[in-house]
Amino acid sequence: MIQLLQSNDMSMLVDTFVKQDQLNDQDPFLPTIIVVQSVGIGQWLKHQVALHSGIAANIECILPVELIWRLYKGVLPQQQLPELSPFNREFITWRITEILPEFRTDDFDSIQTYLNGKGDKTLRTYQLSN
Repeated sequence: MIQLLQSNDMSMLVDTFVKQDQLNDQDPFLPTIIVVQSVGIGQWLKHQVALHSGIAANIECILPVELIWRLYKGVLPQQQLPELSPFNREFITWRITEILPEFRTDDFDSIQTYLNGKGDKTLRTYQLSN
């Protein structure tokens, strides 16, 4: 079941989530999946739940792209989609790391200047890509 909670007051969202989660009769071995806007918000939410409830267990915070990929896989099982999305952050990071040094247009002059600066060019490219 999908529930949508929205507000511009994060503390109110946490309070509402904790109350609803405590009333939920869901199997405790099934994770509670929460779609968040960033990994940091997911970590913050788990911390807040732990402060409110004394524990935060079996909470899986995912980004919208991961939710969409899971929905694709559920709706299109015959397509044999890969386990991880090709738009997964790790995949994208390595793709960008591979192609970034090849850009030679005027728009990328400042990037090339950064990449060719002091230090390890490979490390700089990876850090910029990530």
